[in-house]
Amino acid sequence: PTSQPTETPPNTFSPSWGPLVMSTGENEFGSFGSMFYIRAFHKLKINSFLVYSGRPSSNNPVQVYTRPGKYFGHEVDGAGWELAYDNLLLNLKGENDPTELLDVDVTIPYGEYQ
Repeated sequence: PTSQPTETPPNTFSPSWGPLVMSTGENEFGSFGSMFYIRAFHKLKINSFLVYSGRPSSNNPVQVYTRPGKYFGHEVDGAGWELAYDNLLLNLKGENDPTELLDVDVTIPYGEYQ
């Protein structure tokens, strides 16, 4: 008898394609970004982001960085971060219309944080 191939790790989770929504508080001007990490229950590829801005504006620098593992302890340390998106002249659509960041290329291996 021949054995059937098995998935490693076994596929026990259904993918979720729902949006992840994050925001700083209204009128919170302490920073110009958010830090978060994702744990991949399957190999995960991120190829775009949708972002909202406080108001429509032109020629804005927008950068997205990533790093393997969790960001805790690395918030002000530039070592280990990789630039995943870079557009120095992005036109932002405002708070009611998302701006799509295309050409993002981040892959998170199964079971890893990033």
